[in-house]
Amino acid sequence: TRAFGLAGPRQHRRRPPTTCLWQPAWWAGALAEGLLQAAWASHPSSPGVVASACAPKRSRRVAHRRGAWRRHHRRGCHCARTFCLNSTIIKPENNKPIKNAIVLLHGYGGDGKDISILSVSWKRHLPNTIFLCPDGHEQCSINPTGYQWFDLTNDDPKYILAESKKAEIKLKQYIEEIKKEYNLSNNQICISGFSQGCMMSINLGLTSSSEFMCVLGFSGKIINQEDLRLRKKSSTDTLLVH
Repeated sequence: TRAFGLAGPRQHRRRPPTTCLWQPAWWAGALAEGLLQAAWASHPSSPGVVASACAPKRSRRVAHRRGAWRRHHRRGCHCARTFCLNSTIIKPENNKPIKNAIVLLHGYGGDGKDISILSVSWKRHLPNTIFLCPDGHEQCSINPTGYQWFDLTNDDPKYILAESKKAEIKLKQYIEEIKKEYNLSNNQICISGFSQGCMMSINLGLTSSSEFMCVLGFSGKIINQEDLRLRKKSSTDTLLVH
């Protein structure tokens, strides 16, 4: 937590649930929560100002309790094979209509369940949003229980770029399926990701023919700046958190 500047004497005692495998992603999610809401509320298709960006301290403590993960899975979280990628899906509570979607892409060796924990904080302020957390299309080469968007055992930049483009094609198909299933357009979808998922989010958001709502990336980078410059088609609002 100190790496993210969040560890004061009191804050250091409030740790995220031990079941959260990607703790940096948890803290980065808490940090960016208000920024995402601000972008959402200011967008032309937004229904209006959503809840305050600064949640009460008590609410933050409740979200970080050890039982947050279990509550998260009791309230509308389920796995689905409806799409081309196996996904953990968190629908709006109380059968509220779906007006927006956030696609959360996990990091190297993770899976959709890992990163879906971010929705615990976000869904409190985005009641009409569905969260879709796909597993990578390949089994991770160094962690057989996890997944990857592209192989990192070979550090050749050309190889990495070629493999990432394969994942990009798969994710574009996935997003098209989401749009058809929930009757959404690009400007109603936020693409977000952690680490390797952040890298994919950047490429997806800026090479699409039409702009997405936004791209929100944690602890990632541009895979190949020259390639992205040549393929860039849109200017989706992008926020990178490190």
